Amino acid sequence: MKVTSFILDYLVSKGVRHVFGITGGYITPLFDAFHGRTDIQYICMQNEQAAAMAADAYARITGFGCAISTSGPGATNLITGIGCSYFDSVPVLFLTGQVPTGESKCETGVRQRGFQETDVVKIVRPITKYTAQMTNTQQIGFLLDYAYWQMTNGRPGPALLDMPMDIQMADIDPATMNRYHAPRLSYSIHDTDIEKVVGMIAEARRPVIIYGQGARHATAKLVQFIEMTGIPCLPSWAALDMIPHDHPLFVSQFGVYGSRAGNFTVQNADLIIAIGTRLDGRMTGKGFAPKAKTIVVDIDPAEAQKHKHDVTIIADAGEFLDRMNKQVPTWEHLTELVEQCPRDVKRDGKWIQIDGKPNAWRKRIADWKVRYPITASYTADTIHPLTFIRALNDALPDDAVIVSDSGANMSWVHQAWKIKGTQRLFSAYGYSPMGYALPAAIGAYYATGQPVIAINGDGSMQMNIQELQTLKHYNIPVKLFILNNLSYGIIKQFQEELYDGRYEATDEAGGYSVPDFVSIAHAYGLHSNAAWYSIQVANIIKRTLGFPGPVVCDIEIDQDARIFPKTCYGQPLHNQSPLLDPSEVEVNMADE
Repeated sequence: MKVTSFILDYLVSKGVRHVFGITGGYITPLFDAFHGRTDIQYICMQNEQAAAMAADAYARITGFGCAISTSGPGATNLITGIGCSYFDSVPVLFLTGQVPTGESKCETGVRQRGFQETDVVKIVRPITKYTAQMTNTQQIGFLLDYAYWQMTNGRPGPALLDMPMDIQMADIDPATMNRYHAPRLSYSIHDTDIEKVVGMIAEARRPVIIYGQGARHATAKLVQFIEMTGIPCLPSWAALDMIPHDHPLFVSQFGVYGSRAGNFTVQNADLIIAIGTRLDGRMTGKGFAPKAKTIVVDIDPAEAQKHKHDVTIIADAGEFLDRMNKQVPTWEHLTELVEQCPRDVKRDGKWIQIDGKPNAWRKRIADWKVRYPITASYTADTIHPLTFIRALNDALPDDAVIVSDSGANMSWVHQAWKIKGTQRLFSAYGYSPMGYALPAAIGAYYATGQPVIAINGDGSMQMNIQELQTLKHYNIPVKLFILNNLSYGIIKQFQEELYDGRYEATDEAGGYSVPDFVSIAHAYGLHSNAAWYSIQVANIIKRTLGFPGPVVCDIEIDQDARIFPKTCYGQPLHNQSPLLDPSEVEVNMADE
């Protein structure tokens, strides 16, 4: 069989049914191998960056994705999408064409020998878990096996295999091919560490669990642990959709752009158990959790050890939770820890307290949630982004898939959204490039087979606007909402805080401008509409969601809207803008 057929068979064996890419001279053999196949298909994007982002989103939902491109500029265009997968630990295989081996510069020292020859392997090595070039046909199986093992074991991430054109076209006998026999990774969780964790939980009066993307594969075990112990929980933004927000132990979002309720909870906790999260600086700010002992469970040793913690466990979140869930029923202090919490059951879709004494810590958190909701004031003359997002949130079903972009767009969405049922909400968090939402929504559609909501900003929209053609060509039912404030809103807020409101390069006066998105959508042959006033919001959402195909919806939001609450640079998390009266902060930070 051909090498290319073997590669497609391999992808199918790993559950891949859609591959995203753009053709080019040195990748034509692989594209040709799709001919006549019904078990896997390629999706033609308009830019390789968008193909990488679509594959990234596909993998976030299915567990594994693939993007393909030709050599040189095609391969280097993938880099921004590769960064999304690397920093957010997403297993995506990138396959790039390369000049035939006979035209390669090898070690001659010349810059380039073959047309478009580029050493993409060395270029992407810092942002992949593994990268290699295929140099002979006998190693194809081994390289695919090893790349897959690297991508999906330990802390996940992307890999890239570079394929000279003559290698792709070669005939092989799979029976004689070298293969990699992957070991099973296991992590030694010492009994002494488990005993320390048990003891610290027993002593804690204000414990919280912070969970991240690294615990997603163990969500059921996480929920079991939370419910058995009665410990309130807070997500990282990447984990916001793991536990529905009506769960009685769910607190809120927290961090620099988090809620006051979430931040007061973290800052008053006397024990933090962080599972599968790297506790990024946007989460911790300055002076994080000053009253708390910390337990960190992370599969990445470098992340786990970057700060000093009371207990550091380098392990898979699922294995740690397995150990803890077996321990909980044997704890002598279980009655004291859990029975003091109101017991909750779900009836007719609502959580109801049925017994239990008041728990001071949970009562205090509930009080913060009531006193400090994230809200927006608005008039009929403007649309505040938080108002729009809440309205969209209310209109969507419990199984909706939502993709947000970067900057102010992502901040508003993640501040305001309340996850219902099995909703998925994600963005590219660690790398956070502008232009992610539209191609990612395309990937999410092919992963789920259902309509997808994309929430973009006006600036982000122009980064991958060409993918409107992909929507049109495949008639992909993405509902694309553009939060349009005619500027780079999050940077304008920085400029107000740091540069006396000099809007250089962020609005029309500073050189940035916005096209007519409705007219552009029409040019692509897409259905489109727009809203300018709050009274239009409910109707425009209904019309957009009710249209069977792709829709571009331009939402002209209040240009003066800013991201609040927000912890400004150098401030502790509990001191968010707009600032509270110091006496109120003091009361909220006092031990009870």
